[in-house]
Order: sequence, then structure tokens, then C-alpha cells
Amino acid sequence: MIVIDGKEIRINRANVAISEIDEVYISLCQNILDNGVETENRTGVNTKAIAGWSHTFDISKFFPIPETKLVVASNFSKEIQWIHQEQLNDVSWLRERDNNIWDEWCIDSDGIWREYMPVQKDEYGKPLNGNPEIEVPLMRQVLNHKDVAKKGDIKRQFVHDGFGKKINVRPDKESLERYIKKHGVMPTIKRATYFGEKYANTIGEQYGFINALYQQPQIVEYMLKNNPTDRRMMINLWQRAHFAKAVLPSCVFNILFTVIGDTLHASVIQRSADVPAGLPFNIAQYALLVHQFAKAAGLKVGTLTWEIMNAHIYVDQEEPIRQQVRRYKYMKEYEKLILTSTDETVERRYNSVKKKFELLNTKVFAGLAYLYSSSEQFKNRISEYTKGADILTEEIFNKIPMSKRYIILNIASKEFNLRLMENNSEYEEAFERKISFEHMLTRGNPKLELEDHDSIFDYSTEYVKKGDSYLKENPIGNKELVLKDYHPTPFIAVPVAQ
Repeated sequence: MIVIDGKEIRINRANVAISEIDEVYISLCQNILDNGVETENRTGVNTKAIAGWSHTFDISKFFPIPETKLVVASNFSKEIQWIHQEQLNDVSWLRERDNNIWDEWCIDSDGIWREYMPVQKDEYGKPLNGNPEIEVPLMRQVLNHKDVAKKGDIKRQFVHDGFGKKINVRPDKESLERYIKKHGVMPTIKRATYFGEKYANTIGEQYGFINALYQQPQIVEYMLKNNPTDRRMMINLWQRAHFAKAVLPSCVFNILFTVIGDTLHASVIQRSADVPAGLPFNIAQYALLVHQFAKAAGLKVGTLTWEIMNAHIYVDQEEPIRQQVRRYKYMKEYEKLILTSTDETVERRYNSVKKKFELLNTKVFAGLAYLYSSSEQFKNRISEYTKGADILTEEIFNKIPMSKRYIILNIASKEFNLRLMENNSEYEEAFERKISFEHMLTRGNPKLELEDHDSIFDYSTEYVKKGDSYLKENPIGNKELVLKDYHPTPFIAVPVAQ
């Protein structure tokens, strides 16, 4: 018996194998890191990119959600319902359900979409304040019919006031508050685009707007039920007539369906993939949608083929994605150990890994607690991580996420000459090895179970609130969309370019 978090664990070798989605996903990430070409783009943050990637998943056998980091299931399921079932572009629907993933692309109440500079960080990885006093000229997007080859589908024009003077804008109170809440620092505005007050709190004429206008999901569902051999079933979100009023044209833009025998298969085409932040999320949510269509039409679930034209990693995402790759390599190491060794050997190795981390954790805590009690300057410097506690207790320290502990260690080392770990690498490796080993000993095989409904539009959109105990049982948080046996390793935060 192995004890993990106070629970006795019996080794189940049937569940030890790393999932196909993690194998494929990490392979893609490594390919981009090794072979990607650094490329400029509209965001101002360069990417490493490769051209062309595809894979076919048999989603009848497993649900494709990675375990090398946490993918927030409640968020991906809410977004897919927002786009394809509720068919909305209004971000408030998501916010009401604790989902803020579209906030940075939301048009403010004055009809302006404000883009912000990427968050800068100091040498310790701590976010720095921008300059909210900076102004930028207000622009509008217009369709470009005549000179597409030179300027693309849309062009930008200055917005003038009633006297012919260009209008300049800065962050408004609403977007400023959102930005500070998310990033903890002040922003610097990069660009401002005027859409008009009627688009306030939306992402413009895109995603759910397109579905509501053209009723494509309704058509697909009707054809699946009444003419399943039809070869023209698709949802195409790439509608050029709406580009000028779109904050962000659809990345996942074409979903094709075909029925072979009694089995539904789908193919998703993605023009551009933010591989660290978006791709795991997207694959899982469209697997969910395929399951819903199949359930509604009384069909079996078959394959999901995923195709990407431009697969990229932003340069400021490289270190987090390398962390995920390292985590995967540790998992592979422990997978082999568990499958080829006796229970006694596995238990001995696990206890050794666990003890090493605990010893290092105790060492780090003791050093930082001493510095915290003896230096008011250090206490103030890291107070945001300790919530201003009078003393740094072990309970407080162990609640600080590991990514924040590394920042604290860097500050202690570089500013206060307290050297506990060299570049945090030993401490980080010990932690990653421990969680990777524990994952391979406790992982399940994620599977999706849906309520019986005759239409994808009958599924409930009511989700439990954050912190509800039901989320531990079902991370989707919707009692009609149930994900079982999903036990991922901890979340790895990656920057998202606006």
C-alpha cells in the first residue's frame, strides 16, 4: 500500500498508461520548440510556429483532455454552449457563469474595444505596472473590397469628432478594473477600435453571432436525424462579410460532420492555434459537442480529426510549456517503473521521491520564515503572497502556489542574499517528480457521460458556482454533462496574447 495525501493507494497498473492526448500534445509542443520559426504577428509578442499539423482521435474510446496540466472543464463546456447552443456573442452570459476567458476581447460599454500591451515582468517573474495615462488614436474597421491583396480583408480608419479632429482614448474605468483584477497591475493601452454602443459587452459579429444568424448547428442536427448520409453537414464560422465588426475572427472556424454506418465522425479545422493556452481547451470542447450531437441523433461516437494550419507557441509561453514537457517526461519515467517493477520497489521509489521534496520544502520554509520574521523589508516585498500575515507559518507557506514560491525564492536570493536553492531548479524538480509520480499512481481514464436529450439545445446551462463540492466529483460542474475520472496534475499558467 502507498499512502498519498493520507489515503492508502493500491497500484492499478491498468490505468497507468499515459493518455493518447498527452502523448500527441507533448509531441507537438516539442516539435514547435525544436523546429518552430520565430515569427512576428499582430499581438506584438512573437511566436515560434510550424505549418500544418493534424491528428485523428478515436473519441469513442477515451475523452481527449490532457492530464499533464489542469484543463478547466467547466470553462470549455460553458464556452461551447455559449457559441453553439445559446449562440451568443454577449460576454455577460459567460461572466454570470464564472467564466472570464473572453473578457480581454470584450467591447466596453462605450462601444470601444481596448487592446493592451503584454504584461511585463521583472527579473523574478513578478508582473510590473504599465502606464494607464497613455492614449492611442481611436480607429474603426471597414471591409476592404478593392485592395484585399495589399491590405487584407479589412482596413483601419481614424475616427474623428464633429470638428474633424482625431479622437484619442485611454483605458476606461470598466476595462481598467477588469485588467487589474486579472493581472494585479495597471495596463498600458496598445490599440482602440470603435464598434459602436450596440456591440457593448460583446465580441462583435463572431462565433455565436454567426450561428444565430445562419442557424448552422440547427441545420446539422436536423440533417443528422433526417438525412444522415448527407455529405454537406458543417458549421462554418468564417464569414467575411462580418469581419469588420468582429473583434477576433474565429480561430476554430470549420467543423465538418459525416455519418458512416451508425457512427458520427467529425473534423475540425483551425486556422491558428495558441498551442499552450488554447489547443487542449479546444480539442476537449469540440469532443464534447460531437458527443452531444451523437446523443441527440441516436448515433454512436466515432473519430475527431483535428487540423491546424499555423500551430504556435508565444515566446513568453516557452518556459511554462517546457515545464509541462518536463512533467510529461517524469510521468513517462514513472509509467515504465510502475509497469515493470514490483509493488515493493514502486513504494520504495515513491517514498524516496516524496521524502526528498518534503526535506527541501522544510528547508525552504525554514529559511524564508526566518527572513520573514527578521526583515520587515522582505515581509513587505512578498506580502501579496502571504496576505500580509504577521508571521510566515507552514500552513500559509504550503498554500502559496509553487510558481509563486519560486518568485519568493528568487527575491530572497537576489535581494536579500538568502541562498536556499540554485535557480530553484532542485526544488522545482523535486516537486514535479512528486506530483508526476502521484499522478501515475492515481490516474483514471477520463470519460464523458451525457443526459439523454433529443436535441443539443435541451442541455442545461446551469453550472455550480466555484468552490461547490460537486466540482470535485465532476469538474464540468453541469449535472447533465458529466466528466468522470479526470485527475490531472496541477494547473500551469501561460500568458495569453491579446
